[in-house]
Amino acid sequence: MVFKEIKKKLKIRLLIIFLIFFVIVIINYNSLSGYVYKNLNNNQKAIVLSIFSNKKTTLKIFNDERTKFLPETEQLLLDFKKIKIKNFEKIIKTENNSSQWVPYKKNQYKSFYVEKYKDKIVIMDTKGNFYYTQLNKINSENITLNNIKKNVSVYKARDFLIHDDTIYLSAVTKENDCQFIKIYKSKIDFENLDLTEVFQKEFCNKDLNIQAGRIEIFEDVNLDMKILLSTNTDETFNQSMKNYLSLAQRDDSFFGKIISIDPLSGIYEIYSKGHRNILGIYFDNVSKDILASENGPKGGDEINLIIKGKNYGWNISSYGEKYYDSDNLIDYKKNHKDAGFEEPIYSFISAMAPTEIIKIPKDKFSKYWDDNLILGSLVGRSLYRIKFHSDFKRILFIEKIYLGERIRDLYFDSDDKMILMALEDSGSIGILRVKRETKNKN
Repeated sequence: MVFKEIKKKLKIRLLIIFLIFFVIVIINYNSLSGYVYKNLNNNQKAIVLSIFSNKKTTLKIFNDERTKFLPETEQLLLDFKKIKIKNFEKIIKTENNSSQWVPYKKNQYKSFYVEKYKDKIVIMDTKGNFYYTQLNKINSENITLNNIKKNVSVYKARDFLIHDDTIYLSAVTKENDCQFIKIYKSKIDFENLDLTEVFQKEFCNKDLNIQAGRIEIFEDVNLDMKILLSTNTDETFNQSMKNYLSLAQRDDSFFGKIISIDPLSGIYEIYSKGHRNILGIYFDNVSKDILASENGPKGGDEINLIIKGKNYGWNISSYGEKYYDSDNLIDYKKNHKDAGFEEPIYSFISAMAPTEIIKIPKDKFSKYWDDNLILGSLVGRSLYRIKFHSDFKRILFIEKIYLGERIRDLYFDSDDKMILMALEDSGSIGILRVKRETKNKN
């Protein structure tokens, strides 16, 4: 009898301790529970949100009930594989200059870029380390990558592409108190890349964080091959005065621009200006049009048709808003045309952080996706299927397809009829193929 009483009192005390702890967690949500919450996986976060924010979460579920989740889309059922990169690690240099493999820390984004060359998938991490694997060695669980040696080291790698049998690298290097934006090239060699410098531009502004650096091959009006390079500009929180003129608007500045570079001579010219942070560029080989996906401030992400010599308005016009509620910050004009700038084809008022943009050629994937463009996103964690009018001046529709991971890069492989994705939450390669066409149930 005494034992039962003790057991009962112990249970009550444990319950009281739990309730006290629960109250402390609720009171200190922004510190303790905030730390706990961000270390949960997505399934656990969903449970927490359902418990503590039931009304809001329920409204979201019902509001987004028509949003498709991969592998399902409005007209296609896709074969979706998310393949974990088993040895996705960064290389650091030790004091004796030897290579040491160090795993990524928990919750650190595993950013990388992806291309395909013949029967190989090639990826590059943000330190400019290149890896490859045979396409036929990919399975549904994980892959192990082979490292490609190279003769240069960089501070930040920003993009790479493969054109014909040549690989191009966009990167930032540091020397003394200055940094350089550089483009390198090398013939494809899976043993060792002999990278030579094609272009460089020095800058010594310590406050400028280089985030852009997308590159794309295009043909100019004379059908000469050139390289397009995107450069970002100062962020909103650095603009402390209303009369501050962004680097994007200054003709004497290299930043906030799309730059056209001759890969033979290294000579460059400003192709367009007034950009904030472009993370995706697409050149249409048929129409010769250039599209760019641009990250705006708080909201106001854009898709732009890039025309030589035009000004796209940053930091004067934007459909986004200020990050901070301060009278010292710029109030953006909400009409680009009236201010003398080019209007975006489309602006995402809810921030989704667009990344790479690619096109699905006719008869290479599905009749429903012929000539559609696919846009990746970071904050949106979704793919966006976009149908443009033939002149790229307006959008006919956008289908949002939720994936649940930040999509840093995209590549379409016509030979194998698949879309490759760089998924940076899990450090996985995403592969999309058509499984079957779906029938509308309504």
